[in-house]
Amino acid sequence: MSRRGEEGLSRTLGARIVGVMAFNKAVIGDIYDDDFSDMQAGQIVLMAAISIMIGLVVAGPGFAFIGALVVGVRWWVISELIARHGVEEHPDRPDDFTRKRAMRVVGYSSGPLLFTFLFAIPLVGPITWAIVNAWSFTSLTVGARVILGDPPLSKIALILAIGGIPQLVLLIGALIVLS
Repeated sequence: MSRRGEEGLSRTLGARIVGVMAFNKAVIGDIYDDDFSDMQAGQIVLMAAISIMIGLVVAGPGFAFIGALVVGVRWWVISELIARHGVEEHPDRPDDFTRKRAMRVVGYSSGPLLFTFLFAIPLVGPITWAIVNAWSFTSLTVGARVILGDPPLSKIALILAIGGIPQLVLLIGALIVLS
C-alpha cells in the first residue's frame, strides 16, 4: 500500500516533518487534508515534549515537566484558535475548519522542537533553543497561513503570540534557574 498523496507527496512521518520544517506549503496542505496524519501529529508532539523534558532537566525536573506540559497545552489551544478563526473568516465553509484538522498542522509545526534536548549542553544549548523555537514558530506561522487562506499576519497575531510566548518564557526561566 502506497502512502503517497494525490500530488505524489510522501506521507511518511519523516518526509512530512522535513516538508513542514522546509515550509513546503504543498506538504502542509496534504497534512491538513489527510485524516491519517492525526496520529502522526500526536506522535510529533509527544516526541517534542519528551525532547523538551530531556533538555530542561538541567534546570530541574519540575521545570522539565512544565516545559512538556506547555507543548501539549500549546498544541490544543493554538489548534482551537486556528479553527475558530477559520470559521469566523469563512462562515460558508465551517467543516473545513475543525480543531482536529488544525491539530494536524500545529502538531507538525512542533517538529523542530525535537532538537530541544540540546538545551542540556552548556553554552550551545540556549542558542540551539532559540533557533529551534524560532524555526518551530515560523513553521506554525506558515502552517496557519496555509490553513486560513494566507491572511495578513496582523489577523493572526493572537494565535502567533500564544504560539511563541510560552517557549520564550521557558527559555528565560531556564536561563534564570541555571545562572
